[in-house]
Amino acid sequence: MNSMKKKAYIYYKEHGFCKTLRRACAVAGDMLGRRAKEWAESCALRTSWLKRRAGKAPDKAVSEEAFLSRCADILVGKEKFERAEEILPAATMLCGIFRRAPALARTQCLNDSLEWVEKIGNMIVQGVNPDRAVSQDRSEIRKRLETTLYFKNIRHLELGTYKAFPDDRVLALKKERGIGEFIRLDIDPTYNPDVVADCTKLPFTDESIDSISSNSLFEHVADPHEIITESFRVLSPGGVMQVTMPFHFVQHFCPKDYVRLTPQWFEDTCKRAGFEEVYTHVNDFGGLYYTMHQASKAATIDPAVPDELYRVAHILHRNVIALLALSTVFDRYFIGGARQFYVSVYCVAFKDGQLRPREPVSTDKPTVIRLLPYLACPECLQSLCIDEQGNLKTKDGTHGYAIRKGIPFLLPTWRTGTCQTRDWGAQHNVES
Repeated sequence: MNSMKKKAYIYYKEHGFCKTLRRACAVAGDMLGRRAKEWAESCALRTSWLKRRAGKAPDKAVSEEAFLSRCADILVGKEKFERAEEILPAATMLCGIFRRAPALARTQCLNDSLEWVEKIGNMIVQGVNPDRAVSQDRSEIRKRLETTLYFKNIRHLELGTYKAFPDDRVLALKKERGIGEFIRLDIDPTYNPDVVADCTKLPFTDESIDSISSNSLFEHVADPHEIITESFRVLSPGGVMQVTMPFHFVQHFCPKDYVRLTPQWFEDTCKRAGFEEVYTHVNDFGGLYYTMHQASKAATIDPAVPDELYRVAHILHRNVIALLALSTVFDRYFIGGARQFYVSVYCVAFKDGQLRPREPVSTDKPTVIRLLPYLACPECLQSLCIDEQGNLKTKDGTHGYAIRKGIPFLLPTWRTGTCQTRDWGAQHNVES
């Protein structure tokens, strides 16, 4: 205030009383105008909230009895709650809070809560919540990816496939997206990948892959920046890397859980690796209640708790889960939608250049034969060939890798003549 008085006094000394008065009125008018604009925008937001969807708000309020009955139908109908009375305390509490709102707003609150619970489906008390929505920016990225990658017979590499990509799903994706070669890579051979390898030492030649994806992989790697560096190396010009990774998520071991990474980490690390453009997104997977609901599902009541207390703890926990699920839609009323809390991070990184379509791939040959032209030693990056014993080796003969059940085992530090090339399959119950 003292600073403002000083500026006003200086202006008065330079321009006189009349000009100073006009200036003060103009400043006051600007301030009032801004306040009026903010108030109008707030009113417009509230009005659009009430009138979205069909273009008008519900005609009359839903009764509390109808809401409680609907909650019971939805939650118990999903066969995740044993009986209606288990979740009625949470729903009743929510009704008590909604009573404070006018009838029109109360109706909208009840409908929104029920709509979200219906969308969650069987994920109410287990599994990962579905995306809140597909925002405009992520929708545009999806369209760009379709334009860049679909129906060009690309070579796609899926890292850390686990059990998520059985043969029928791979065939469906290849047909749906026009993919030429779909390569499944995992360090564990029991999941039947196409290549057994370390994602920080990719066994492919430079610029030989067009698209790379991973889901819930980076947290299990002690040095995840090496995945990005290697991905950039093997991607062809115009290639794309996509990463989905949990953030506010329960610690899980497969076999180890090391890190959680922010969007800023992905942006900076991908840029340093050489990617031309990097896009990150968390909004569709964020919100305070959304994130807390996801976290609440990860806890389980200890079976060792005495029976008389186990039932109480079990019902209390189910009510907390139900309350958080029903409250998720109210994340929109926090500043910024409380998106500083988010379950996962999505990143898309584009390599500079123009991606060229490839020739159709013949599926008559075994996978290892189809991949051989661009397989490389993970240690020295030399090209590989098949020796007399039916295993892989570098052309100078310094490194050798086993092929078991048609799967190349391309983990680093394997050298010709060591027991690793002979015994790895037996140690992991993989027959020749």
